[in-house]
Amino acid sequence: MKTWQNATKDFNTIVKIRKVVAEYKLMEMEKTPYLHFRIKIWENDDGSFEGYTNLQIKDIGDKQNESYYCAAGKGDTEIDALYSVLERFYEHLSQKEEWTETDFKCIDEYDF
Repeated sequence: MKTWQNATKDFNTIVKIRKVVAEYKLMEMEKTPYLHFRIKIWENDDGSFEGYTNLQIKDIGDKQNESYYCAAGKGDTEIDALYSVLERFYEHLSQKEEWTETDFKCIDEYDF
């Protein structure tokens, strides 16, 4: 039977396939300079879920201040993955008291 999960078996050049199952638009007005950011959740062909934000945060451990952190998470369900992403996002934000607009970078909409 043809299923999206079997495409990796049916086409030997495809090594992994994921299906977008949700995109959440969040409003946050205290920690970030942006009113909105998004989290996208995928279901993997093995039934697990992954997600990440389109808003990246400057990596405060990078002394040259050139790298950014993208909150990503995993879970057994869509909601578990969403919470995993949010926990990592806010965990990173808690490492510094005040953030400025230059501490954030958005992933291009078309890449996200």
